[in-house]
Amino acid sequence: MKRFLILETLLMLMIVFEGCGDPYIENDLGSGYYLFADPYEILFSKNDNHYEFVIEPHVVSYVYDSNYILAKTKNSKYNPTIYKFWLVDKKDTISHSIDSVIFTPDNRSYVRSVKGSVRGPYDSLTFVSVLDSLNIQLEMSNVKVCQ
Repeated sequence: MKRFLILETLLMLMIVFEGCGDPYIENDLGSGYYLFADPYEILFSKNDNHYEFVIEPHVVSYVYDSNYILAKTKNSKYNPTIYKFWLVDKKDTISHSIDSVIFTPDNRSYVRSVKGSVRGPYDSLTFVSVLDSLNIQLEMSNVKVCQ
């Protein structure tokens, strides 16, 4: 009986890890960009050793192609209806890192350097206008939350 329970537990763990993949990297977005799991943030690495922050944490939806990453982040757990929108130009290798004010879920703030190829944060109307001006026609989907 014990052996059966151990095997059943191992099988369930294999299914969980296979379904969710790497517990840290949720998705490889190409060109050195990655969506990391909880708190769902997009990071960049030239060599898989040192990662740069690309946008604020708490990505709730995103989409990417060979040129761009679009992302929507939740601004605050106390006001879950406030979102920020971001555009990452994956081909931009010239822009320098910039400082961004980051808010934690408990509304504390700190400054952190983010990759310079990022545009935003935008409100939803400005974001749509920017996408139209660049002729970007990508549709975001929600992040897959593994339990």
